[in-house]
Amino acid sequence: MRAAADGPRRTCLGCRARKTQDRLSRLALAPGPDGPRVVWDPERTLGGRGAWLCADNPACLENALRKRALARAFRRKELREELGPAEAAGPRRRPA
Repeated sequence: MRAAADGPRRTCLGCRARKTQDRLSRLALAPGPDGPRVVWDPERTLGGRGAWLCADNPACLENALRKRALARAFRRKELREELGPAEAAGPRRRPA
């Protein structure tokens, strides 16, 4: 994959649109008491695989959850894909 002049491009799990990283929000796996869970990674610093969603379209999160795209993206058979209200509405863009 060749990077564009404006940076690497990623694919949104919800709508499958290819956009630059600054127009997408990253999700990552974080350890939890009941196993790994999906969390927003606005700083893009959590290790491991990441998944990307459009930062300006909440429907993309709904589509990704409905299609079980997060479990596939993180290569897990089962995954706690529920994001709490604070996490779902939380910081989705990287601070400028």
